[in-house]
Formats: sequence, C-alpha cells, structure tokens
Amino acid sequence: MMTPHSIATAKAVKLSDEALGRLYYSNEPSVDNFSLLRYKKTFESLLSNGTADEQDVAALGMVYYNLNDRNSFEKLLLEHIDRFNSIPLLITYVIGKLNKRWRSSESSEDILSYWFNHHLNAKQLPIEFVLHFDSLPFLRDLYTLKNHLLVMASISKDYVVTLTAGPLKYETPYELIPGENMTYQFTKDIGIDIANKTFTKEKKEFLEYYMGTDALNSALMHLTPKRVSSLPDRSEYFTANI
Repeated sequence: MMTPHSIATAKAVKLSDEALGRLYYSNEPSVDNFSLLRYKKTFESLLSNGTADEQDVAALGMVYYNLNDRNSFEKLLLEHIDRFNSIPLLITYVIGKLNKRWRSSESSEDILSYWFNHHLNAKQLPIEFVLHFDSLPFLRDLYTLKNHLLVMASISKDYVVTLTAGPLKYETPYELIPGENMTYQFTKDIGIDIANKTFTKEKKEFLEYYMGTDALNSALMHLTPKRVSSLPDRSEYFTANI
C-alpha cells in the first residue's frame, strides 16, 4: 500500500530518471521546451516542499542548464553539493561549468582545480564525461556523421586528457589542447595516428561505421602523407673533380 507521499516520490524518481536520461550539455536544449518546463515545475515543487532528493536536484540542475539559466544552475548545485555530501552533484556542476567555459573560449583551469581540490574528491579522481559528436572536422572539411558518435573523455589529476571511442584512444596534456577544444583534439589525434601509420584496420572499420565509406576515404586521402618522388638520377651528366 502506498501513501500519497510515497506515490508522489515514486513518480518523481521515475521522472528524474527520465529527465537525466534525456538532458545533456549542449548549446541548444536537448529536449523540447514543453518537456523542460514540465520538468522544471515538478522538480521545483519537490524542492520547495522539502521532498527533493539528490537525483531530483541533479535533474533540476540539468533543466536549468538546458534553459540557459546559468545563475540558477550554479546556485542550486552549490547549495546542495555539501547538503547531500554528493559527488554526483559536484560532477554535474563541474562538467556544466567546463562546458560553458569551452563554448565561450574561456580558460577552465580554475574549474579543474576546484574539482581536484574539493574535499569530496579527496582521492583526486579524474573528471569523466561523454562527448557527443554529430560531425568531425578534418583539415578544412566538416564531415557530418551517419551515426552519433560518443567519445569518453577523462581528465586526470596530472591534467592529462584521455579520449576513447572503441579502438581509438588518445592521451594529450591538457595544456597542449588548442583552445581546450576536445573535438579538434580528437580529430587531430586521428590525423597523427594516420600520419604515423598506426591507424589499424580495426580503427578504420570503426570510424567508417560513423562517417560512411566515401567520407572516410575522402578524409584519409587528405590526411595520408603524400610520398615525395625522388629526383631523377642525373649522375651521368656530371663528372667528378677529384
């Protein structure tokens, strides 16, 4: 038997699962405005009557982020990180701040320092997140992907960035990534992989699934180092003075 309170809580937990499964960090809202306002009304109601749990707060934070309400996003999470003693809320805050910084071309080293020195992250665990790619830029061309590509990203306490997608795995010091642009760095690493002749058949087949055969072949053609033909042998036309 469920009381009205337990029923409301069960529904809220289910809704927060739904919201967190649909909302992500992006320049544009990841769901329609009707859904965002529905989520906002529900989670703010739970917050005001004191029944919001950690997951409800995380979901509301993502709603604020998608509504581009930066102040509410930061205020909500900073107020509840210590209240719930919550690493997940801390992660939500840090990744949101990082994403905002990257999109406005601002330095994010202070945000990373905040993460690695926060008392809830005493072990200085890496910050991990997922990058969503719908296109990949290679040299001057932008290739729209046939399938949505997810790239796992991790930044360690030593400020080393690891980008992983299937057999593709690249590590780069954070300070060496131009403009802290992860998309650019990922495609740059692929280009280096190709130039170094370490781009295996497995890697090619993996990327081909996302780019399509024609697009990948086009990119490979531009990225593969061209052989420089040797000069013709004209030694017969010269005499040596010894």
